[in-house]
Amino acid sequence: MADSLRSLYVGGGAIHQADYKKANAYCEESLGLMRERGFLEGIHWPLDLLGIAACQQGQFEQATTYFEEALDYSKRIGFQQGTAENLAGLGAVALARGLDEVGVRLLGAVDTLIKKIGVDLGPIDSEQYHRSLSQGRSRLDEETFARAWAEGQTMDMNKVVELAPDMVMGPVPEVIKESSVSQRKALQQKFGGLTRRERQVAALITQGRSNREIASELVLSERTVENHVGNILSKLGFSARAQVAAWGINKGLGKN
Repeated sequence: MADSLRSLYVGGGAIHQADYKKANAYCEESLGLMRERGFLEGIHWPLDLLGIAACQQGQFEQATTYFEEALDYSKRIGFQQGTAENLAGLGAVALARGLDEVGVRLLGAVDTLIKKIGVDLGPIDSEQYHRSLSQGRSRLDEETFARAWAEGQTMDMNKVVELAPDMVMGPVPEVIKESSVSQRKALQQKFGGLTRRERQVAALITQGRSNREIASELVLSERTVENHVGNILSKLGFSARAQVAAWGINKGLGKN
């Protein structure tokens, strides 16, 4: 796996230099190599870096998609440090979008998790975390910040993981409702555990789109689309796009 880790290292360095074109190219290369070789333990890392790069470029929906998929992998292999890093990324997205209380809640949850597991965030994630935390402190009054931080520190981690992607792309929620968790779980169960982005790709496959057309529609590289298609086939236990299309029609994904 030396080549995939080398690409990951170069991609991370490019993020530090704000060379996002280079960062995306190398992180996508690393991600593709890890997927091809079944290195599930490492897939979190390039996804997380792609999320950070997208967030720093103001591509918030794309960043959320990367962090959501990374969370999915971290949860599957029980990688709690990865979970903390992905949640920190989503907190950064929330703060970048002006959802300050949501962001501070998520960062509070991250603080609780990293103290529990006794590890630090990776260097790039840590830099993003502290930068976002400073934004939250500067934009919220002391009382509001303290309340949001305390709420985040006491939130149920399973609920945080389930709801975080929707929280950062929507209005600030006043409370975390069990019904919202149930709805999100029901969606994942209905669609074979596919993430939101994977469902989008599956819907376009169902509509007969090629990888190139899907890439254009979702503003992704063809390599990223190929990776998503491979992930969909793996999760659904299929070996061909035609099977995905038939499954998608049955699930109502083929509607334009």
